[in-house]
Amino acid sequence: MNTRKTYIFLGVFFSIIFLFMSFVSFLAASVNFNSFIILALAIVSFGMYNLHPHLKNNDERASDIKKKAAYYSIIFVLLYSILLFVIIQLEVISNIFHVMNLYVSLIIITYFVSLVVVAKKN
Repeated sequence: MNTRKTYIFLGVFFSIIFLFMSFVSFLAASVNFNSFIILALAIVSFGMYNLHPHLKNNDERASDIKKKAAYYSIIFVLLYSILLFVIIQLEVISNIFHVMNLYVSLIIITYFVSLVVVAKKN
């Protein structure tokens, strides 16, 4: 049970950091792309808090949940790739590092959200 408390603590910690970074970038009238990674870490922490009972036993059910979540998230990753390619071509976001930061954050968020959805569905 101590591990779940650690996950919830980390989730709250990363959420506070994300909210602070978002507030500061809102006041500066800009977008801080580094805050998306912090948001992804908060979602990972809350997701692991939720998934710990399902995945702590590395059995067939846990393996099935991971496989289904990876399958569902790869579909979204392909859609993200197409969307970000269009964003780069239209020069909506001109810095490639910002695009990659957004892309990695979306992949992390998608995988852990799909893990939670598949675990609740099974």
